[in-house]
Amino acid sequence: MSQSTREPKRMVPDSEQGADFLRSLLNADTTRRQFMGRSIAAAVVPSLMAGVLSACATGGQSTAKTKTLLVAMSQGSLRTLDPDSAYEPEWPIFGRALYDQLVTYRAANISDLVADYAKTWDVSQDGLSYVFNLDPAVKFSDGTAATADDLVWSFQRFLNLKGPGSYLLDGVKSVEKTGPNQVKLSLDGINVGLLSILTTPSLNLAQTSAMKAHGGTNAADAAKTDTAGPWLDQHSAGSGPFVLDSWTRGTKLVLKRNPNYWGPAPKVDQIIFNFVADPGTQRDVLLRGDAHVALNLTPDIAASLAQGHPDISIVKIGAVAPVFLGWSAQLNPALRNTANWDAIKFAIDYDGLRSIYQGGGDYIGSCTPPELAGGLPRGEHQAQDLDKAKAALAQAGNPNGFSFTLTFGTDEVFGTVHSPDVATKIKSDLARVGITANLDPKLFSEAQTANRAGKLEAYLHWWSLDFASWTDSLPYFAAGGSVARKRFQWDSSASAEAKQISDLATTALTTLDQTKQLQMVQQAQRMLNQHGPYSWLFEAFYQFGVRKDIVSRFDANPIWFFEPSTVELA
Repeated sequence: MSQSTREPKRMVPDSEQGADFLRSLLNADTTRRQFMGRSIAAAVVPSLMAGVLSACATGGQSTAKTKTLLVAMSQGSLRTLDPDSAYEPEWPIFGRALYDQLVTYRAANISDLVADYAKTWDVSQDGLSYVFNLDPAVKFSDGTAATADDLVWSFQRFLNLKGPGSYLLDGVKSVEKTGPNQVKLSLDGINVGLLSILTTPSLNLAQTSAMKAHGGTNAADAAKTDTAGPWLDQHSAGSGPFVLDSWTRGTKLVLKRNPNYWGPAPKVDQIIFNFVADPGTQRDVLLRGDAHVALNLTPDIAASLAQGHPDISIVKIGAVAPVFLGWSAQLNPALRNTANWDAIKFAIDYDGLRSIYQGGGDYIGSCTPPELAGGLPRGEHQAQDLDKAKAALAQAGNPNGFSFTLTFGTDEVFGTVHSPDVATKIKSDLARVGITANLDPKLFSEAQTANRAGKLEAYLHWWSLDFASWTDSLPYFAAGGSVARKRFQWDSSASAEAKQISDLATTALTTLDQTKQLQMVQQAQRMLNQHGPYSWLFEAFYQFGVRKDIVSRFDANPIWFFEPSTVELA
């Protein structure tokens, strides 16, 4: 995570309205992937370099002839390859290659849904049922035709395993076969983000017979009785363009082309992912040609490769992850005064932050990244104005400034940008107008625990969307949303503006008409920028190093990093 609004039919309002509905909808706060994996993935997993270099020994030119793509990446927190349990930030690249979803996105476009296993779909007038007409041409890697029964079984297993991503189908009360090639999802209440949720590579079509043969079950007690996980760590049971050949934890993972793939045949025979934790080592193997693609480059490394190495192309793509500074509306007396909120927002040097994140980020308009429908344009980003910052301090009654504690994770990485670097810059910016940010460095796990408990005066963090929709950002940060209320003590009762922001977000969640819905989403974010306890610093970017003398086509994607089926070698 990572997570683009849906163009097909939107849902219509139901009878529930108001802040109470918003709060109940957003209560699943502790299940959020964005507050777990991606923050520390780039900083963990030792690199087993002997194995990596041995795996890379085939070299760049010879592998091009045999149509093998070599990828250097961090294994990060990858725990399993079970398609109904995997949810770590590294999983989507493999889930995308091995399995199909009902609907999906293509390349960098995460605003327009396209067909995958479902050829077409319809949403009922009340927004409570979705009917998917399945493509009868889809077949599994052994050549067996996929069926509606396989899809139903897969979703039931996903729910009953109760894995870290199972909340994605909260509110789905049934998944049933309604025809030879048709399934129906019935909902307890409207979910305008459902179609976007269904694109995530944790909601897959898997082969029932293969899963059952190796201990898989969709029974209600699957979390205790299912034993297919170890087999799925070494075998795939999907209909995607590739099949799993092997996974050696900490060393490499090998995918081979699916000979029975129902779609356009992949252009490469195999993809070898060599696990290299250190970005500097990723750079080195890329330069030697022992990797054709490097996925975890830091901003300084990416910048140096872009300037001095004509054979290397740096591919950038937004990570749909806003980096922000948030503060409690209650814990620090000075921060109970909203004029001091304005002082912070106007004091930060958003242009100067570009020297910190370099190509690893870009301006962001608000909490919803601009790649998604409903996101504000980058040009609407908050901007420094020291005169306005000083005026706000005077209005608050503390013209000489105030102090607060700013907590950050020492090991937290915003894509490839290190949190301590950003925290130091913010402290320096605020000091220019007399605001003292007392830096409070903690291990990410400790900082995040305190943040979730609502114990921090201010927190520097990022929000990595779990799926590509505004519904995975704005409702959480709006007044009364779980992040706003639990972590920063900002409720809809705080002010008339807070109430209006809450109402706009809540109403948008139940609005079928997309034009009206997105107008409310953008209006709420503009008000959030002005009246909320947040400073939106930048959107984190991924930067991939690609050897353009070896790779002729590389379609990046912010959720699964790149399209494995469309990669072409020169």
